[in-house]
Amino acid sequence: MRSTYALRAVFIVGIFLMATEVRPFFTNWLSTYQMPGWTYYMLGYGFLLGLPLLASLLLFGAKGSMPALGLWASPVRGFALACVMVLPMFLGAAITSPLSPGISWFDAIRKTFLAGFVEEFLFRGFLFGLLFRYCGWGFLPAGLLGALFFGLGHLYQGNTPLETIGIFMVTALGGLWFGWLYIMHRGNLWLPIFLHGLMNLSWYLFSVSHNALGGIGPNLFRGLTIALSIWISIRLMGKGVKFWPIGKNNLLINKGNSQITDLPIAEKGFGNDIS
Repeated sequence: MRSTYALRAVFIVGIFLMATEVRPFFTNWLSTYQMPGWTYYMLGYGFLLGLPLLASLLLFGAKGSMPALGLWASPVRGFALACVMVLPMFLGAAITSPLSPGISWFDAIRKTFLAGFVEEFLFRGFLFGLLFRYCGWGFLPAGLLGALFFGLGHLYQGNTPLETIGIFMVTALGGLWFGWLYIMHRGNLWLPIFLHGLMNLSWYLFSVSHNALGGIGPNLFRGLTIALSIWISIRLMGKGVKFWPIGKNNLLINKGNSQITDLPIAEKGFGNDIS
């Protein structure tokens, strides 16, 4: 069993690195051809998502790949919860920052919801989610690896060493938080997808910050959104809950427990007896 988990983990991480490292060469090649902006971005994102999707089909088949990636859960529930959780950031941005100049529908969709979907699918649904749910990795090792790559993927936004370190810390911790939400809501990837997109939208519509780091005010409202999401997630578990999605049975190693979900995960499930 351990050898199966190990081979599966190597395969998943290898596909992730192949998709992320080869994509720049693919998009550079695309840039040599004249094509509409939408076509260029969709082909680039298609390449980035195509390899992980094919890998998921090989691992879980046509029927099992969508549940394994967290896309079989309710998008309506994910969107509704995300709209409530993001309220502090939207209200804070609207009150303290002016509207951004030159807003376009193309950039609004590309930089917010499309970026949110691609990043959550790749970093949370594929890399973190499959390592945690199907390879026996605990929440911390799987989450920290995903957070590391997520933080590294945003280093280009930094203009100084100190700013770059700050951006890495903010985005890495954000990646860990998105992973926590994903698992706490029983493998519903639509929640972090929509929440990520709405958070990006609040900073796109209003002139909040030119990168992910932000200032004191924006980070205060971002912290309120994080706190609200944690409070809602815990409240939704209900009083007297016996099994938690994240706990002692899967913090370092995912031992599995099928008590709280019918989604396929590492061996049996990801609930944790906290009694």
